Amino acid sequence: MNRIIFLAFSIIFITCSREAYSQQMSFDKTVLVGKEIDPYNSREIQVNRQGEVYVAAYYKRLSTIGTTQLNTASTSNYAYSKGLLLAKYNATGQFLWAMKVAECDTFKAFNFEIDETDHLYFSLGYNGTLYYLNDSIKSKGDSDILILKLDSLKNLQFAIPIGGSNGEGFYYSCLKISEKNEIVLGGYYN
Repeated sequence: MNRIIFLAFSIIFITCSREAYSQQMSFDKTVLVGKEIDPYNSREIQVNRQGEVYVAAYYKRLSTIGTTQLNTASTSNYAYSKGLLLAKYNATGQFLWAMKVAECDTFKAFNFEIDETDHLYFSLGYNGTLYYLNDSIKSKGDSDILILKLDSLKNLQFAIPIGGSNGEGFYYSCLKISEKNEIVLGGYYN
């Protein structure tokens, strides 16, 4: 019986994931016009209560998003060298703004969430020096995580570093915000 329930859940999950991925891909291709944005790279889309759309994506070098030009300081061709942008569109798809959230030569991964009051949360996996907003942090382990919270006006509320002190690696697979605005980070370390 448990196998049947798990199988049914798996089929529903895969079907829903494919539909969401298809919608995400068509939306990304429409709104992200920077030539350095890789359509096969990580992207996340969140929609707030007003129907406004936030798109977070990696980019390299100079990219134009809507009317905003974003650049990365690094010209490295290293696969993980990239910037992370956030763009906002109104409910009809009109571009409102874009900003660079962070940049690193060794980005591992990111997750992005929005809460009920339009606070923006990011979890950033990195190695080396991560430059974010107007600050930076250096990893202490093989892979560290930084959690950022921005208010609805894009002001930094807090930055929480998570990492070891003896070369450990901290990796994660998801970031969620609970109904009580608690941060839930899932992953593993070694």
